[in-house]
Amino acid sequence: MKKSRTFEVVFVNKKTADTKSILYTLSDNEVAAKWIKCMKHLRNIEPYSMDSNLVQPRNIRKVYKEFCQAAKIKPITFSKIDQNLLNRFHEQYMDYNMRLAVNEDRHLLYEFHQAIHHAESEMGSDDFYRYTQMHQISYSYKAAAFQEEFPCNRYYSSSLKKDNLYLLHSDSGKKPYNYYYDGEPPEFEKVKKTMVSHRTFIPNWFVCLQDRDPGQLPSKFYDFFEPFKAWFLKTYNLDKWDHVDENSAVLLATPSTDQDVADLLLHQGYEYSHIKLN
Repeated sequence: MKKSRTFEVVFVNKKTADTKSILYTLSDNEVAAKWIKCMKHLRNIEPYSMDSNLVQPRNIRKVYKEFCQAAKIKPITFSKIDQNLLNRFHEQYMDYNMRLAVNEDRHLLYEFHQAIHHAESEMGSDDFYRYTQMHQISYSYKAAAFQEEFPCNRYYSSSLKKDNLYLLHSDSGKKPYNYYYDGEPPEFEKVKKTMVSHRTFIPNWFVCLQDRDPGQLPSKFYDFFEPFKAWFLKTYNLDKWDHVDENSAVLLATPSTDQDVADLLLHQGYEYSHIKLN
């Protein structure tokens, strides 16, 4: 019998300097195997604060102005911020993602992306649409060397469980229900540009902070998706797209101790520090 691989995730309380080491068992799937190999190089890398939600983005109006200056584009003129405007902002983010990600202005790119999502959450979006609570660990551009095209959705879990580690969806486009929910147009050219699956393996990850069974998607979404379904599944090498593909994630590891990790992170002031490989 193949022996399960274990490793430790270390959490630190920065006020007291106390640390907690939690033993985890690696999940037996191809994605988890890729991830743990990446951790040999990333295990002591400090998470990128903006993409890991350790700091909040500045006001989106200010960030957008600086983003346009960095991208050398004319800003969109607007008076109010609504979902339609945020969709246009997101399209600009995708248009200039590759160019700005490799220069000194990349911090503005990442902050702009987070500011868009922060503005969406402030608009009181349906909780069903949003990610489960998570303690995100993103390495941002430092993970670029390890990313590869890979159909991660094929390995999605049927549900998310508290304290488990999961792969973070880090693609820059929108999953199909996300695309529909945001009121994006049913235009094939826009769909091809923006609608994506979890198509890229990037070794960012998260600690799940609450149990969650992915909710069923409404029938109106499937009606919207039907004209693009065959193209989408063929393009991303998938057999289906449903509530699990939209709202779950790939299981990376499960805790091997009784410590309530979510409580450490939510109520006791701890945060991720580093990984110790056995």
